[in-house]
Amino acid sequence: MLLDAEAKFNEGCPPPIVLAVFEEDVDMFRLLRKYGAKLDTPETGNWAMGVAQFYELQSITDF
Repeated sequence: MLLDAEAKFNEGCPPPIVLAVFEEDVDMFRLLRKYGAKLDTPETGNWAMGVAQFYELQSITDF
């Protein structure tokens, strides 16, 4: 419901996409990407991919 209501999911500390990566929640990762979560900014993408690489979360880095 929050995504449909245009919640600001590219903001926060950490942003929701980073939390989805940290939890290795592939379904949430896909859902956030479907709604436009950005991975091309330092605040989102670099942070999320840094977490995935540091914790060796292969299922996320494969995306």
